Amino acid sequence: LLEGGTLPERTLYWKIGDEWAVRQGPWKLVKDGDKKALFNLDKDIGETRDVSSDHSDLIKELTQDYREWEKEVSSYAERWPD
Repeated sequence: LLEGGTLPERTLYWKIGDEWAVRQGPWKLVKDGDKKALFNLDKDIGETRDVSSDHSDLIKELTQDYREWEKEVSSYAERWPD
């Protein structure tokens, strides 16, 4: 990276309390309470335009990806000592 390289594309996940988010490519899905919002960060870096109504299949896919990540992280946490 210091010499001008780039990171490989990867999915990023966040969780704070009951809120969570997942970013894959230009897409970021945010869940806050019962509401989910989807943003295309290539077109809307400020996350001002929720496009979830146009991409229901993508919301399902990203939600499933998040659920799988959450299970994986939980399995690691069970093995960590107190």
